[in-house]
Amino acid sequence: MFPVRFAEGERVVQTTADEVTEDGTYVISTTPPDIGTGVTLSLYLPDAAHPVNASGVVRTAERGEQRPGFGVEFSALADDGLVRIRKVLQLAQSTGAPNLRAFQRTPVELTAVITTPKGTVETRIRDISPAGMFIEMEKMPAFAAVFPVLIQLPDGEPPLLVTVQSVRHETGASGRPAGVGVRFVGGTDEFRVRLDAFLRPDLR
Repeated sequence: MFPVRFAEGERVVQTTADEVTEDGTYVISTTPPDIGTGVTLSLYLPDAAHPVNASGVVRTAERGEQRPGFGVEFSALADDGLVRIRKVLQLAQSTGAPNLRAFQRTPVELTAVITTPKGTVETRIRDISPAGMFIEMEKMPAFAAVFPVLIQLPDGEPPLLVTVQSVRHETGASGRPAGVGVRFVGGTDEFRVRLDAFLRPDLR
């Protein structure tokens, strides 16, 4: 799983992708473009700060709850982009982990505000990466639930709003607070810039 930016006309979304090959990628999106739509992509791989830029055509679209999104067939991809994708695939193959997490999560103590039908809840983010985070929660959302979160970064700027999808639950049985692991599925370019500046200040 790694961050990806896609643009469809004037619509721009910072989200994640959970599959990549030399020919295309699968982008998580709760509102996928129609099949046949042309999109431009920026794939944020872990080997460098700058993304792999590509363009492609939407070949599949899935609007189910578990894995909403769309499959893109690349129509243009720079040579260095192909080389970088091959390295990621080789790493996954060498580790025997087809679902290799591209970025490790960084332990943090950040404040998160979640809006629920019963009001807002302030809680804590335990760890975070460019692709997702773990939110401490006693009353956890359903698996695959999509919801907005406000994140307060220590940069002196207003909180960041991002839409997330729950992908993992922890009950707290190991002595750690209960909570939910989420992936980012809907953010702005400002969200990506500020989060990357916080997590990877050496690459600014």
